[in-house]
Amino acid sequence: RSITSGNLSVNAAVTVDDPNSGADDTEADNFILIAGGTITQTASSVITATSFGIGGASSATLNENNDVNTFASSTTGQVGFSDGDDLTIGTVDTITGVSTTNSPITITSNSDNAGAGNLTVTDTSATNDISAGTSTISLTAKTPDFTATASKIIVNSGVKITVTGTASGGVTLVAQNINLSESSSSANLINAGTRTVSIEPFLANTLSDVGAASPASADVDSTTAAADTLGINSTELANVTGALQIATSTSGSVTISGTITPTSGNTVTINTNGSVIDNNTSGADIQGTNIVINAKGSVGTSGDPLETQGSTLDINAVSGDSPDSVYITNTGSLTVTGMDNVGTGFIKASSPLTITGVNASVGGFTYQASDSGSSGDSITINATSVTNTGGGTLEFIAGDDITHQAGAISNAGGGNITKFTADNEGSGTADSDRGA
Repeated sequence: RSITSGNLSVNAAVTVDDPNSGADDTEADNFILIAGGTITQTASSVITATSFGIGGASSATLNENNDVNTFASSTTGQVGFSDGDDLTIGTVDTITGVSTTNSPITITSNSDNAGAGNLTVTDTSATNDISAGTSTISLTAKTPDFTATASKIIVNSGVKITVTGTASGGVTLVAQNINLSESSSSANLINAGTRTVSIEPFLANTLSDVGAASPASADVDSTTAAADTLGINSTELANVTGALQIATSTSGSVTISGTITPTSGNTVTINTNGSVIDNNTSGADIQGTNIVINAKGSVGTSGDPLETQGSTLDINAVSGDSPDSVYITNTGSLTVTGMDNVGTGFIKASSPLTITGVNASVGGFTYQASDSGSSGDSITINATSVTNTGGGTLEFIAGDDITHQAGAISNAGGGNITKFTADNEGSGTADSDRGA
Protein backbone atom coordinates (compact mmCIF):
# COMPACT_ATOMS: atom_id res chain seq x y z
CA ARG A 1 0.00 0.00 0.00
CA SER A 2 1.28 3.46 -0.78
CA ILE A 3 0.06 7.02 -0.20
CA THR A 4 1.26 9.90 -2.36
CA SER A 5 0.90 13.53 -1.33
CA GLY A 6 2.54 16.95 -1.15
CA ASN A 7 3.08 17.61 2.55
CA LEU A 8 1.83 14.65 4.55
CA SER A 9 0.98 14.32 8.25
CA VAL A 10 0.11 11.07 10.01
CA ASN A 11 -2.60 12.19 12.47
CA ALA A 12 -3.97 8.84 13.64
CA ALA A 13 -2.70 5.35 14.25
CA VAL A 14 -2.18 3.35 11.05
CA THR A 15 -2.10 -0.43 10.90
CA VAL A 16 -1.31 -2.22 7.63
CA ASP A 17 -2.08 -5.92 7.81
CA ASP A 18 -3.52 -7.84 4.89
CA PRO A 19 -5.23 -10.95 6.33
CA ASN A 20 -5.03 -12.61 2.90
CA SER A 21 -1.24 -12.27 2.61
CA GLY A 22 0.94 -15.28 3.23
CA ALA A 23 4.57 -16.20 3.15
CA ASP A 24 4.58 -15.84 -0.63
CA ASP A 25 2.95 -12.40 -0.55
CA THR A 26 5.06 -10.34 1.85
CA GLU A 27 4.61 -7.18 -0.25
CA ALA A 28 0.95 -7.05 0.80
CA ASP A 29 2.00 -5.73 4.21
CA ASN A 30 4.33 -3.04 2.83
CA PHE A 31 3.37 0.54 3.64
CA ILE A 32 5.03 3.36 1.69
CA LEU A 33 4.59 7.12 2.03
CA ILE A 34 5.61 9.22 -0.98
CA ALA A 35 5.58 12.97 -0.57
CA GLY A 36 6.73 15.96 -2.54
CA GLY A 37 7.08 17.91 0.71
CA THR A 38 7.43 17.00 4.37
CA ILE A 39 6.22 13.91 6.23
CA THR A 40 5.37 14.34 9.93
CA GLN A 41 3.57 12.45 12.69
CA THR A 42 1.42 13.68 15.56
CA ALA A 43 1.52 12.26 19.08
CA SER A 44 0.36 8.61 19.42
CA SER A 45 -0.17 8.28 15.64
CA VAL A 46 1.77 5.03 15.56
CA ILE A 47 2.48 3.24 12.30
CA THR A 48 2.22 -0.57 12.43
CA ALA A 49 3.35 -2.56 9.41
CA THR A 50 5.60 -5.42 8.42
CA SER A 51 7.66 -3.08 6.23
CA PHE A 52 7.57 0.71 6.01
CA GLY A 53 9.18 2.93 3.41
CA ILE A 54 9.50 6.66 2.71
CA GLY A 55 10.14 8.04 -0.75
CA GLY A 56 10.76 11.44 -2.29
CA ALA A 57 10.09 13.63 0.74
CA SER A 58 11.95 16.85 1.40
CA SER A 59 12.13 15.69 5.04
CA ALA A 60 10.54 13.07 7.28
CA THR A 61 10.11 13.15 11.07
CA LEU A 62 8.33 10.08 12.46
CA ASN A 63 9.49 9.75 16.05
CA GLU A 64 6.57 8.06 17.78
CA ASN A 65 6.94 4.48 19.06
CA ASN A 66 6.20 2.98 15.68
CA ASP A 67 6.04 -0.79 15.18
CA VAL A 68 7.51 -1.95 11.91
CA ASN A 69 9.95 -4.77 11.21
CA THR A 70 11.81 -3.33 8.22
CA PHE A 71 12.42 0.34 7.38
CA ALA A 72 13.82 2.02 4.27
CA SER A 73 13.84 5.65 3.19
CA SER A 74 15.03 7.88 0.37
CA THR A 75 14.61 11.61 0.99
CA THR A 76 16.28 14.81 -0.11
CA GLY A 77 16.13 16.29 3.40
CA GLN A 78 16.60 14.94 6.92
CA VAL A 79 14.95 11.74 8.13
CA GLY A 80 14.14 10.82 11.72
CA PHE A 81 12.46 7.50 12.53
CA SER A 82 11.79 5.70 15.80
CA ASP A 83 10.51 2.20 16.46
CA GLY A 84 9.23 0.85 19.76
CA ASP A 85 11.07 -2.47 19.58
CA ASP A 86 13.35 -4.28 17.10
CA LEU A 87 14.02 -2.55 13.79
CA THR A 88 15.86 -3.65 10.66
CA ILE A 89 17.19 -1.29 8.00
CA GLY A 90 16.68 -3.12 4.71
CA THR A 91 14.64 -3.04 1.51
CA VAL A 92 10.99 -2.03 1.15
CA ASP A 93 9.69 -2.50 -2.38
CA THR A 94 12.18 -0.53 -4.53
CA ILE A 95 13.56 1.57 -1.64
CA THR A 96 16.91 0.27 -0.39
CA GLY A 97 18.47 1.31 2.90
CA VAL A 98 18.27 4.90 4.14
CA SER A 99 19.66 7.87 2.24
CA THR A 100 19.44 11.66 2.22
CA THR A 101 20.99 14.40 0.13
CA ASN A 102 23.47 15.91 2.59
CA SER A 103 20.96 15.92 5.46
CA PRO A 104 20.94 14.24 8.89
CA ILE A 105 19.74 10.69 9.51
CA THR A 106 18.53 9.76 13.00
CA ILE A 107 17.17 6.26 13.66
CA THR A 108 16.21 4.79 17.04
CA SER A 109 15.07 1.31 18.08
CA ASN A 110 13.31 0.49 21.36
CA SER A 111 12.25 4.14 21.44
CA ASP A 112 9.76 3.56 24.27
CA ASN A 113 12.80 2.44 26.33
CA ALA A 114 10.98 -0.59 27.75
CA GLY A 115 12.35 -4.11 27.35
CA ALA A 116 14.83 -4.46 24.51
CA GLY A 117 14.94 -3.73 20.80
CA ASN A 118 17.89 -4.31 18.51
CA LEU A 119 18.71 -2.07 15.57
CA THR A 120 20.03 -4.17 12.68
CA VAL A 121 21.49 -2.87 9.42
CA THR A 122 21.46 -5.36 6.53
CA ASP A 123 23.44 -5.43 3.30
CA THR A 124 21.05 -4.21 0.60
CA SER A 125 21.60 -3.81 -3.13
CA ALA A 126 22.43 -0.11 -2.60
CA THR A 127 26.05 1.02 -2.88
CA ASN A 128 25.68 2.63 0.55
CA ASP A 129 23.10 1.10 2.86
CA ILE A 130 22.91 4.25 5.01
CA SER A 131 24.21 7.48 3.49
CA ALA A 132 23.87 11.10 4.60
CA GLY A 133 26.37 12.69 2.23
CA THR A 134 28.13 15.58 3.96
CA SER A 135 25.73 15.51 6.93
CA THR A 136 25.56 13.14 9.94
CA ILE A 137 24.20 9.71 10.85
CA SER A 138 23.01 8.77 14.34
CA LEU A 139 21.88 5.23 15.24
CA THR A 140 20.58 4.46 18.74
CA ALA A 141 19.29 1.31 20.43
CA LYS A 142 17.82 2.19 23.84
CA THR A 143 18.03 0.08 27.02
CA PRO A 144 16.11 1.17 30.16
CA ASP A 145 18.63 -0.01 32.80
CA PHE A 146 21.34 -2.57 33.53
CA THR A 147 18.82 -5.20 34.68
CA ALA A 148 17.10 -5.21 31.29
CA THR A 149 18.34 -7.15 28.29
CA ALA A 150 20.84 -4.96 26.50
CA SER A 151 19.63 -3.62 23.16
CA LYS A 152 22.19 -3.99 20.38
CA ILE A 153 23.22 -2.25 17.22
CA ILE A 154 24.10 -4.99 14.73
CA VAL A 155 25.75 -4.04 11.45
CA ASN A 156 26.05 -7.06 9.17
CA SER A 157 29.09 -7.85 7.06
CA GLY A 158 29.04 -6.15 3.67
CA VAL A 159 27.08 -3.12 4.88
CA LYS A 160 28.26 0.39 4.01
CA ILE A 161 27.33 3.25 6.36
CA THR A 162 28.84 6.39 4.86
CA VAL A 163 29.29 10.11 5.32
CA THR A 164 31.56 12.34 3.24
CA GLY A 165 33.19 15.76 3.47
CA THR A 166 35.11 17.40 6.29
CA ALA A 167 32.41 18.86 8.55
CA SER A 168 32.39 18.20 12.28
CA GLY A 169 30.52 15.14 13.48
CA GLY A 170 30.13 12.04 11.36
CA VAL A 171 28.63 8.69 12.40
CA THR A 172 27.40 8.13 15.97
CA LEU A 173 26.46 4.67 17.30
CA VAL A 174 24.78 4.49 20.73
CA ALA A 175 23.86 1.18 22.38
CA GLN A 176 24.75 -1.04 25.32
CA ASN A 177 26.16 -3.70 22.99
CA ILE A 178 27.42 -3.08 19.45
CA ASN A 179 28.33 -5.65 16.80
CA LEU A 180 30.20 -4.22 13.81
CA SER A 181 30.61 -7.51 11.92
CA GLU A 182 32.61 -8.63 14.93
CA SER A 183 33.68 -12.00 13.50
CA SER A 184 34.58 -11.06 9.92
CA SER A 185 36.53 -8.37 8.12
CA SER A 186 34.31 -5.92 6.23
CA ALA A 187 36.24 -2.92 4.92
CA ASN A 188 34.55 0.49 5.26
CA LEU A 189 31.60 -1.00 7.10
CA ILE A 190 31.42 2.39 8.84
CA ASN A 191 33.12 4.99 6.64
CA ALA A 192 33.40 8.57 7.84
CA GLY A 193 36.54 9.38 5.85
CA THR A 194 38.51 11.82 7.99
CA ARG A 195 35.44 12.67 10.08
CA THR A 196 34.55 11.08 13.42
CA VAL A 197 32.98 7.72 14.25
CA SER A 198 31.69 7.89 17.83
CA ILE A 199 30.95 4.60 19.62
CA GLU A 200 29.00 5.20 22.82
CA PRO A 201 27.07 3.22 25.43
CA PHE A 202 23.47 4.31 25.98
CA LEU A 203 23.47 4.16 29.79
CA ALA A 204 25.71 6.21 32.07
CA ASN A 205 28.45 4.29 33.92
CA THR A 206 28.56 1.53 31.31
CA LEU A 207 32.06 0.08 31.00
CA SER A 208 33.90 -0.15 27.67
CA ASP A 209 36.47 -2.70 26.49
CA VAL A 210 38.23 -1.85 23.24
CA GLY A 211 40.61 -3.75 20.99
CA ALA A 212 40.30 -7.32 22.31
CA ALA A 213 41.49 -10.07 19.99
CA SER A 214 39.00 -11.32 17.41
CA PRO A 215 36.65 -13.08 17.14
CA ALA A 216 35.86 -12.87 20.84
CA SER A 217 33.53 -10.03 21.73
CA ALA A 218 33.91 -8.11 24.97
CA ASP A 219 30.20 -7.17 25.04
CA VAL A 220 28.67 -8.01 28.42
CA ASP A 221 24.95 -7.85 29.18
CA SER A 222 24.84 -8.06 32.96
CA THR A 223 21.00 -8.26 33.38
CA THR A 224 21.75 -7.31 37.01
CA ALA A 225 22.45 -4.03 38.72
CA ALA A 226 26.11 -4.41 37.69
CA ALA A 227 27.18 -2.30 34.73
CA ASP A 228 27.08 -3.67 31.20
CA THR A 229 30.25 -3.62 29.08
CA LEU A 230 30.30 -2.21 25.55
CA GLY A 231 32.96 -4.22 23.73
CA ILE A 232 34.57 -3.38 20.39
CA ASN A 233 37.14 -5.95 19.27
CA SER A 234 40.07 -5.57 16.90
CA THR A 235 38.11 -6.81 13.85
CA GLU A 236 35.40 -4.24 14.50
CA LEU A 237 37.97 -1.46 14.86
CA ALA A 238 39.45 -2.45 11.50
CA ASN A 239 35.97 -2.27 9.94
CA VAL A 240 35.71 1.42 10.89
CA THR A 241 37.21 4.21 8.78
CA GLY A 242 37.49 7.61 10.46
CA ALA A 243 38.71 9.34 13.57
CA LEU A 244 37.63 7.36 16.64
CA GLN A 245 35.75 8.58 19.68
CA ILE A 246 35.12 6.01 22.41
CA ALA A 247 32.42 6.45 25.10
CA THR A 248 31.16 9.69 26.67
CA SER A 249 31.82 11.86 29.72
CA THR A 250 29.16 9.89 31.67
CA SER A 251 30.53 6.47 30.71
CA GLY A 252 32.34 4.14 33.10
CA SER A 253 35.96 3.10 32.86
CA VAL A 254 37.50 2.26 29.48
CA THR A 255 39.75 -0.80 29.25
CA ILE A 256 42.16 -1.00 26.32
CA SER A 257 42.75 -4.67 25.47
CA GLY A 258 44.52 -4.18 22.13
CA THR A 259 45.92 -1.41 19.98
CA ILE A 260 43.43 1.32 19.03
CA THR A 261 44.38 2.68 15.61
CA PRO A 262 42.14 4.87 13.45
CA THR A 263 42.02 3.73 9.82
CA SER A 264 41.94 7.39 8.86
CA GLY A 265 41.12 10.66 10.55
CA ASN A 266 44.21 10.37 12.74
CA THR A 267 42.50 11.35 16.01
CA VAL A 268 41.58 9.04 18.90
CA THR A 269 39.45 10.43 21.74
CA ILE A 270 38.73 8.47 24.94
CA ASN A 271 35.96 9.75 27.24
CA THR A 272 35.14 8.38 30.69
CA ASN A 273 33.97 9.43 34.13
CA GLY A 274 36.19 6.60 35.38
CA SER A 275 39.68 5.38 34.52
CA VAL A 276 41.56 4.41 31.37
CA ILE A 277 42.96 0.94 32.02
CA ASP A 278 45.81 -0.72 30.11
CA ASN A 279 44.97 -4.39 29.48
CA ASN A 280 47.04 -4.63 26.30
CA THR A 281 50.07 -6.87 26.71
CA SER A 282 52.04 -5.88 23.59
CA GLY A 283 52.75 -2.75 21.55
CA ALA A 284 51.10 0.65 21.77
CA ASP A 285 47.68 0.98 23.37
CA ILE A 286 46.68 3.99 21.25
CA GLN A 287 48.12 4.99 17.88
CA GLY A 288 47.02 8.23 16.25
CA THR A 289 48.39 11.57 15.23
CA ASN A 290 46.22 13.32 17.84
CA ILE A 291 45.31 11.64 21.12
CA VAL A 292 42.72 13.20 23.44
CA ILE A 293 41.89 11.71 26.85
CA ASN A 294 39.00 13.11 28.89
CA ALA A 295 38.90 11.27 32.21
CA LYS A 296 38.04 11.53 35.89
CA GLY A 297 39.95 8.55 37.32
CA SER A 298 43.48 7.33 36.68
CA VAL A 299 45.08 7.04 33.23
CA GLY A 300 47.46 4.10 33.34
CA THR A 301 49.51 3.35 36.45
CA SER A 302 53.12 3.93 37.45
CA GLY A 303 53.84 0.22 36.97
CA ASP A 304 51.79 -0.13 33.78
CA PRO A 305 51.60 3.24 32.02
CA LEU A 306 49.39 3.80 29.01
CA GLU A 307 51.58 3.33 25.92
CA THR A 308 50.83 5.74 23.10
CA GLN A 309 52.24 6.46 19.68
CA GLY A 310 51.04 9.91 18.73
CA SER A 311 52.19 13.39 17.82
CA THR A 312 49.94 15.43 20.13
CA LEU A 313 48.41 14.65 23.52
CA ASP A 314 45.65 16.56 25.30
CA ILE A 315 44.34 15.54 28.74
CA ASN A 316 41.17 17.08 30.16
CA ALA A 317 38.92 16.94 33.19
CA VAL A 318 35.38 15.51 32.98
CA SER A 319 32.53 17.63 34.36
CA GLY A 320 35.01 19.63 36.41
CA ASP A 321 36.68 16.54 37.93
CA SER A 322 40.30 16.07 36.88
CA PRO A 323 42.11 12.73 36.41
CA ASP A 324 43.43 11.25 39.67
CA SER A 325 46.76 10.44 38.05
CA VAL A 326 48.30 10.19 34.58
CA TYR A 327 51.07 7.80 33.55
CA ILE A 328 51.84 7.81 29.82
CA THR A 329 54.83 6.76 27.72
CA ASN A 330 54.93 7.75 24.06
CA THR A 331 56.94 6.26 21.22
CA GLY A 332 58.37 9.07 19.09
CA SER A 333 58.24 12.84 19.42
CA LEU A 334 55.28 14.27 21.32
CA THR A 335 53.68 17.67 21.89
CA VAL A 336 51.59 17.99 25.05
CA THR A 337 48.97 20.58 24.11
CA GLY A 338 47.30 20.81 27.51
CA MET A 339 46.79 19.03 30.83
CA ASP A 340 43.90 19.90 33.14
CA ASN A 341 44.77 19.74 36.88
CA VAL A 342 45.76 16.07 36.83
CA GLY A 343 47.05 14.31 39.90
CA THR A 344 50.51 12.86 40.18
CA GLY A 345 52.21 11.05 37.34
CA PHE A 346 54.49 11.37 34.35
CA ILE A 347 54.54 11.84 30.60
CA LYS A 348 57.59 10.35 28.91
CA ALA A 349 58.37 10.66 25.21
CA SER A 350 61.12 9.00 23.23
CA SER A 351 61.71 11.65 22.00
CA PRO A 352 61.76 14.88 21.94
CA LEU A 353 58.99 16.38 24.09
CA THR A 354 57.34 19.77 23.52
CA ILE A 355 54.99 21.37 26.06
CA THR A 356 52.43 23.96 24.89
CA GLY A 357 49.15 25.36 26.20
CA VAL A 358 48.06 25.30 29.85
CA ASN A 359 49.40 22.37 31.87
CA ALA A 360 48.48 21.91 35.52
CA SER A 361 49.16 19.12 37.99
CA VAL A 362 48.45 18.52 41.68
CA GLY A 363 50.87 16.64 43.91
CA GLY A 364 53.93 16.48 41.64
CA PHE A 365 54.51 15.61 38.00
CA THR A 366 57.38 14.61 35.70
CA TYR A 367 57.88 15.52 32.03
CA GLN A 368 60.63 13.49 30.38
CA ALA A 369 62.31 13.30 26.97
CA SER A 370 63.91 9.89 27.32
CA ASP A 371 67.47 9.36 26.13
CA SER A 372 67.88 7.39 22.90
CA GLY A 373 71.64 7.45 22.45
CA SER A 374 71.25 10.02 19.67
CA SER A 375 71.06 13.81 19.82
CA GLY A 376 67.72 15.63 19.98
CA ASP A 377 66.27 14.05 23.13
CA SER A 378 65.19 17.47 24.34
CA ILE A 379 62.34 19.22 26.11
CA THR A 380 61.00 22.48 24.72
CA ILE A 381 58.68 24.48 26.98
CA ASN A 382 56.68 26.89 24.82
CA ALA A 383 53.57 26.97 26.97
CA THR A 384 51.04 29.37 28.37
CA SER A 385 51.89 27.93 31.78
CA VAL A 386 53.19 24.80 33.51
CA THR A 387 52.10 24.65 37.14
CA ASN A 388 51.95 22.27 40.07
CA THR A 389 50.13 22.69 43.39
CA GLY A 390 49.47 20.55 46.42
CA GLY A 391 53.04 19.51 47.14
CA GLY A 392 55.48 17.27 45.34
CA THR A 393 58.17 17.90 42.75
CA LEU A 394 57.62 19.41 39.32
CA GLU A 395 60.36 17.82 37.26
CA PHE A 396 61.74 18.12 33.73
CA ILE A 397 64.21 15.46 32.57
CA ALA A 398 65.85 15.45 29.13
CA GLY A 399 68.41 13.18 27.55
CA ASP A 400 69.85 16.32 25.96
CA ASP A 401 68.66 19.96 26.23
CA ILE A 402 65.87 21.73 28.10
CA THR A 403 64.74 24.97 26.42
CA HIS A 404 62.29 27.37 28.06
CA GLN A 405 60.85 29.60 25.34
CA ALA A 406 57.62 30.84 26.92
CA GLY A 407 55.18 30.37 29.78
CA ALA A 408 55.33 30.68 33.54
CA ILE A 409 56.62 27.64 35.40
CA SER A 410 55.53 27.45 39.03
CA ASN A 411 55.29 24.97 41.87
CA ALA A 412 53.18 26.68 44.52
CA GLY A 413 53.45 25.96 48.21
CA GLY A 414 56.17 26.01 50.80
CA GLY A 415 59.05 23.62 50.24
CA ASN A 416 57.93 22.52 46.79
CA ILE A 417 60.74 21.81 44.32
CA THR A 418 60.98 22.46 40.59
CA LYS A 419 63.81 20.39 39.16
CA PHE A 420 65.51 20.50 35.74
CA THR A 421 67.84 17.69 34.66
CA ALA A 422 69.51 18.00 31.26
CA ASP A 423 71.99 15.61 29.58
CA ASN A 424 70.37 12.69 31.39
CA GLU A 425 72.26 10.04 29.46
CA GLY A 426 71.28 6.45 30.14
CA SER A 427 73.85 3.77 30.77
CA GLY A 428 75.60 2.92 27.52
CA THR A 429 73.52 5.45 25.50
CA ALA A 430 75.69 8.57 25.71
CA ASP A 431 75.81 10.79 22.62
CA SER A 432 77.90 13.74 21.50
CA ASP A 433 75.21 16.28 22.49
CA ARG A 434 76.20 17.58 25.93
CA GLY A 435 72.79 18.74 27.07
CA ALA A 436 72.20 22.02 28.85
